[in-house]
Amino acid sequence: MSKNPGKGSAYERRFCKDLSLWWSNDHRDDIFWRSQTSGGRATQRAKSNQTTHGQYGDVASTHPRGDSLLKFMTIELKNGYQKNPFCELIDFPNWNVDLMWEKWIAQARRSKEQSGSESWMIVHQRTGRHGVVCAPQETFTILQVGMDRLRCDFPHAIIKRDDLGLHVIFFRLQDFWLIDPKKLRELMEPRKVRKKKR
Repeated sequence: MSKNPGKGSAYERRFCKDLSLWWSNDHRDDIFWRSQTSGGRATQRAKSNQTTHGQYGDVASTHPRGDSLLKFMTIELKNGYQKNPFCELIDFPNWNVDLMWEKWIAQARRSKEQSGSESWMIVHQRTGRHGVVCAPQETFTILQVGMDRLRCDFPHAIIKRDDLGLHVIFFRLQDFWLIDPKKLRELMEPRKVRKKKR
């Protein structure tokens, strides 16, 4: 983990700008921003059974155009943690220890439940490495709709742990940016209509 908290904050701000530009096809950089105390306020209020609109996870929507993405999935950001690659989920010798990735996934699942979103996503950036996205396998199946069908050989890893109820995929952040947000938005519209009819 980075000893400089400001470094993580800077990463979160940069990611939110990149996410905004991606979601708006380079038209706006202010659609998403860091949630209040990186979701800490929502977590504290949840302990008193209070909800906090739009403040779950590390990314919040600051423009109506961003609401649909965060209703689909909450986003957690992790910067640093050099000694915690995702492979620890399968190669750590003592599974009785609560691993960092297990804690992150549990946190993402809580944020999803508290926010009422459909799913979650974790982005982990280690120094000198590609950023890595972690998402449930079923969520990735939806994200694939916006991917170029010809690019089916991108680097990825799937980890399944029945003891944790875990079936997730890991892939590079640079490949996430290649998802066509327009196709994703078109997919979310009928989902939104179906939810209203329930």
